[in-house]
Amino acid sequence: MLETDQLKTDGEPTSMQVNIGKKCNLACAHCHVEAGPHREELMTRETMQAVLDVMEAHNMATLDITGGAPEMNPDFEWLIGQASSRGYRVMVRTNLVILTEPGYTHLPEKYADLGVEVIASLPSLNENQMESQRGKHTFDPCIDVLKQLNSLGYGRDGEHILDLVYNPQTPFLCPEQVKLEELYKRRLKEDHDIDFDNLFAIANCPIGRYGVHLARTGDLEGYMELLMDAFNPEAAENMMCRKQISVGYDGRIYDCDFNQAESVDLPQRKGGRDLTIFDYAADPALSTAREIVFWHHCYSCTAGQGSSCEGTLVQGEVPHVATIKAVF
Repeated sequence: MLETDQLKTDGEPTSMQVNIGKKCNLACAHCHVEAGPHREELMTRETMQAVLDVMEAHNMATLDITGGAPEMNPDFEWLIGQASSRGYRVMVRTNLVILTEPGYTHLPEKYADLGVEVIASLPSLNENQMESQRGKHTFDPCIDVLKQLNSLGYGRDGEHILDLVYNPQTPFLCPEQVKLEELYKRRLKEDHDIDFDNLFAIANCPIGRYGVHLARTGDLEGYMELLMDAFNPEAAENMMCRKQISVGYDGRIYDCDFNQAESVDLPQRKGGRDLTIFDYAADPALSTAREIVFWHHCYSCTAGQGSSCEGTLVQGEVPHVATIKAVF
């Protein structure tokens, strides 16, 4: 069971995660926001400016940018430029493939110039496994971009940070992150001469396209039972929602990107409506500390080693996790 204090932020959050749009060049099978080329929801520059103003007013340190493919927002480069110039830690979550497409190939060099941290999705070391999740002809472009990032110092010089993200292909909990990272580093170096800094093992959330897939295959109930049986109070103590605030493309405020995808609103309201980033920008005295809404999908963050946008929350062996042999 969760303690009352675990359903509150740990003071005022120090990190702002912004989903700047649902438009994406891919339509991955596991995507919780159901992003794709047909989506047109995009954050405006006005909303981005409010994000930056709130970060400054509340002494936040980290801007975590996601999507969709965040690069496809026409004001994306403006945002990373502004955030970097203010001295924030800027993290960009990318599917890598977008960086091979016309209009985006210059971005790796821009990331390097600005010192942006790159968090790249690479859900499998196996080409067939990965392309079953992300679509055909996506594996080789990812490898090519990782090599380009290495040539710019990413993953090699200790200053340009390159982290990779693993997602399971099947309804299991992630294998132990430390062992997965060792495997990824060894295989990518041996097979492609690729280096990176850290691997984040992130559990698939049973919502969006992955939730639909689980329901279609009859695995949803079993997966939910696995998540609940593997509930770990230590992971719950360190949930990412306790240290961050999440902003949707339209400026609405959530606990995390998963709650945002499911439209799970905060209990705090203003004038009978949901809070937005503009409320915080207009009133710097409005506290970003808040009560957290725990929903059924939150068990994906509290199961086993725990899961967050920066990987597992608990180190060491815990029950219920899959073995590496079982997933590769």
